[in-house]
Amino acid sequence: MTYQSPFPQDELDRRLAKAKRALVENNLDGIVISVPENIYYLTGLDHWGFFAAHVLVLNQNGEMALSCRAMERITVENQVTNAKFYGHKDHEEL
Repeated sequence: MTYQSPFPQDELDRRLAKAKRALVENNLDGIVISVPENIYYLTGLDHWGFFAAHVLVLNQNGEMALSCRAMERITVENQVTNAKFYGHKDHEEL
């Protein structure tokens, strides 16, 4: 079964551009996002793994990094095209 994002790429791009503008307008270098709904809004990631810690970091250049459990790699790689994945093992601290 092939995963299809709930949002077209141009919609994700529009949302990311809006977030980048907010960073610039507020003189912020970046933002750390941990609320699942906001991670979903910017990446389209939709899965059962949100019970564990997820952190999305966005900088002014629009680069995003998503850190969550290493075992979520396949899901993240199948669903998220606009953020770099950093997995951690369950025994490691964030």
